[in-house]
Amino acid sequence: MKPFRFGVNVGHAYSRSEWTEKAGRIEALGYDILTVPDHPTDLIAPLPALITAAEPTKRLRVGTNVLNNDLRHPVLLAHFRRDRLTTVVQSPAQRCDSRHKLTK
Repeated sequence: MKPFRFGVNVGHAYSRSEWTEKAGRIEALGYDILTVPDHPTDLIAPLPALITAAEPTKRLRVGTNVLNNDLRHPVLLAHFRRDRLTTVVQSPAQRCDSRHKLTK
């Protein structure tokens, strides 16, 4: 059985510094996962938010709870996770929380 993990879903921040502070605070409070929603409203953009949250943290897993399929092409998402997020996160397989299996 997999260990039980606690996470939060956050979709609002007014600046990069506020977002990185939130990510650090979430990790310091002992949460395991930070997820970001994807909806065409006033929420932050999920993919840049994942990179920004991963930078100041060491163990916090990052991911999306959903991605809007009408706005994001699956091939581009796979490219993002494989190449761009890997550049920021040292061990992306351990820190990217995804329900989708992406391959090269």
